[in-house]
Amino acid sequence: MKIPGWVMLGAVGVLVLVVLELTKPDNTPPPPTTMDAFFDAAAGGDLQTIQSLLENGIDVNIKDATFGHTALIVAARRGHLQIIELLLAKGADVNATDDYGSSALGWARKTNRADAQAVVDMLKQAGAVEPTQASMGILAASVSSYG
Repeated sequence: MKIPGWVMLGAVGVLVLVVLELTKPDNTPPPPTTMDAFFDAAAGGDLQTIQSLLENGIDVNIKDATFGHTALIVAARRGHLQIIELLLAKGADVNATDDYGSSALGWARKTNRADAQAVVDMLKQAGAVEPTQASMGILAASVSSYG
């Protein structure tokens, strides 16, 4: 039995479509990393997630790849006192600085949050040193560049 050419061509076309479908890249975004979850939790005040990630071994002083912020810096900027307290209890470096030379205390001083003084007091009680004039200038420039 002779198979017509158009049938063969159609079969090849279907085969090509199947192969293309099976080999196309997956466009779903990758799941958030543990580090992303840690910083998101610090920013959002998610105490339970922070506790869980610390219990599972995340480095309390890990820095984000974008600005070099620690979770303590993020929590201080957002005024999350419970997160700050937990991070300090777990050994967070109260004087760690980001890529701009700014610490959690420097960021807390620059916010206009109602709870900024409570954050400053907590950080100072934990041993935070006042930021230098040079780092405050860098911080002011970086804050103004956020828009």
